[in-house]
Amino acid sequence: KELKNKYQVYEEAGVREYWIISPQDKTFLSYILNQTGKYEPTRLMVGGDIYTTDLIPGFELDLEEVFSTIDFPE
Repeated sequence: KELKNKYQVYEEAGVREYWIISPQDKTFLSYILNQTGKYEPTRLMVGGDIYTTDLIPGFELDLEEVFSTIDFPE
């Protein structure tokens, strides 16, 4: 419910990118605002993928590195 509410609020406010990171599933999903003001999802990314964005030239998010720092109790 919280994700849906934020999605709608961010989209209406014109937030250009909205990231959802699931540490437990080790997944990353980005929604990018298109020219009509609606979000379009990227493909679901996982460890080993590197995320880049046009909003921050030269930025790279190495998901393998991000997820390798997360330690969940067994």
